[in-house]
Amino acid sequence: MSIQISVFDFDETPFEQRLSEAIAWCYPRARADDPRYSLRTEELRPWLLAPDRGATVFSVLRNRALSLFRSGPDVEDEFTELEGGRLMVYFPDANLCAGAAEQESRGFFDVENTPPWDTWVALGMDRKPVGDSAYQIYLVAWVPSMFVDLAAAGIEANPEKCINWVDQANITALDELLVHPLTARSLIRTSQAPLTIVH
Repeated sequence: MSIQISVFDFDETPFEQRLSEAIAWCYPRARADDPRYSLRTEELRPWLLAPDRGATVFSVLRNRALSLFRSGPDVEDEFTELEGGRLMVYFPDANLCAGAAEQESRGFFDVENTPPWDTWVALGMDRKPVGDSAYQIYLVAWVPSMFVDLAAAGIEANPEKCINWVDQANITALDELLVHPLTARSLIRTSQAPLTIVH
């Protein structure tokens, strides 16, 4: 499969490296008794006055990478699987701030349906979105295994479907993710529905 232009061009670092960094950071910090705050660390709090979404997401990814490097330059290399977690996607332009996902997930999603910033992996953009343009830009995040059921409850309660599992979302990012062995194995293993690949 030939990828001409990455949908993740907001960040030059490869997707799989960002994913490994997210897992390495979240794995020891996630607490089952604290889905609301354990993965919203002050150290990675997003730059709220950033000029655009790309800069906001990149501020988290950069600070996380720097913190991990200070802990040990190869710490993210310990993770070669999704560690029982799942990849999800959030469409900020489709968000209605209904609050149902926040309630059902016990705060894992906030009132705007955003997943915790520690879990953020990449910001993607489909250049030819299928249907509503509100689903053109999306944030990919890694959900630790202990929060998968809570996230699933939030996704099910979300009426506008601005949050979903990556393997069930109609996005061209799947073309890229299925190229990489780590994400391909994990997506195929965790998928609860046939993969829809957009060409």
